Amino acid sequence: AAFAWERLLETLNNKKLQFKQTYYVYTKANIGKYLPGNIMHYVERNLFVANHGIGQLETLASSVFEIIGTIIAAFIICIVLSWKDLFSFFSSVKKSYLMIIVISVIAAIAVLVILCKKSIRIRKILSLVKTRKFLIVFLGNICLYIILFLAHGATLILSVQAIRPIFSLHDILQLVSMNTLAWLVGFLIPGVPGGIGVRELVLSTMASETEYANIILIA
Repeated sequence: AAFAWERLLETLNNKKLQFKQTYYVYTKANIGKYLPGNIMHYVERNLFVANHGIGQLETLASSVFEIIGTIIAAFIICIVLSWKDLFSFFSSVKKSYLMIIVISVIAAIAVLVILCKKSIRIRKILSLVKTRKFLIVFLGNICLYIILFLAHGATLILSVQAIRPIFSLHDILQLVSMNTLAWLVGFLIPGVPGGIGVRELVLSTMASETEYANIILIA
């Protein structure tokens, strides 16, 4: 994840960074996820780049594309491994919540259009986004995020396996998909430190109809 963020920063700023420093800051900033507000890790990142001559706007753009790439990667895993769980989850979500998400996305696009007309720097960033170099970096990052989600799911599988053996490939794929979706929901809900509690609630709810319902939280 730190490597993916560094690639975005370097592409948007045309400036080489030292991975050792980036990795240290990224890892240290992640602690901020577990503080109230769920935004302190972004503040820590901005303080880091300010000391390296990188613009705050470019840093904000890298964080936005990191979020977008992470969401795309999570959806890819859920659709490929267990699209029925994804469909079932969204069917259970209240329409009012979905409307809030849709309205928020539309509002964000409208704000971006307005800012583009007033800011040369934003137009410059968008021009970089249209380049082949950025596309390669962005798609490569999505692949990295997919690997991270699979690794995260593997830790859940190993924990469940230690308590109760898993004999079905379908169960393995389903658990990885549910774990990814639970992480995504916890990540998207604002103000929840690190998604703590939300991920566990979503995961246990989705697993309630499986044979692993009683051990999923323990794992």
